[in-house]
Amino acid sequence: MPSLTKIVTPQQAWARLTRSCALRETCSQSVRQKLALWKVEEPQAAQLLQKLQAAGYVDDARYARAFTREKSRYAKWGSAKICQYLQAKRIDADLIRQALGEIDVEPQPEVIRELLEKKSHSIRAKSPQDFFAKLVRFGTSRGYSYDLVVQTAKKLLSKVELYPDL
Repeated sequence: MPSLTKIVTPQQAWARLTRSCALRETCSQSVRQKLALWKVEEPQAAQLLQKLQAAGYVDDARYARAFTREKSRYAKWGSAKICQYLQAKRIDADLIRQALGEIDVEPQPEVIRELLEKKSHSIRAKSPQDFFAKLVRFGTSRGYSYDLVVQTAKKLLSKVELYPDL
């Protein structure tokens, strides 16, 4: 079966990547994937990536900060989920730590309370324990710490009095 991806010359790749990177933050791993998809040979791909980094189009630290800000502020992700995603993008651990250090942790209990409260309206459970487990599973899947999620879920359930004996 023929490949659907057209082979791209290094000059075409440079033009495409500079246009793409000028529009949005991009990490070096994404650039490597695009270059591999376009079948740009490894030495040329490494050279293009270096050139993009030198020109300021690609900066993993800037990408990690922007991604962390966006996901914590707008998507309401917790630090664990953000960290996992950045690790999957092969961002250096020090850069991830620095980016996560910029998150304002003050509003996290309030954010998780709002998320759990909203989710509680759509949960179908057979028992109080099942309801509680589903809330905790949801909260931890959003990247918040287990302890914070459990504490918030207990407060929410006792306040709402759906299941006060939890």
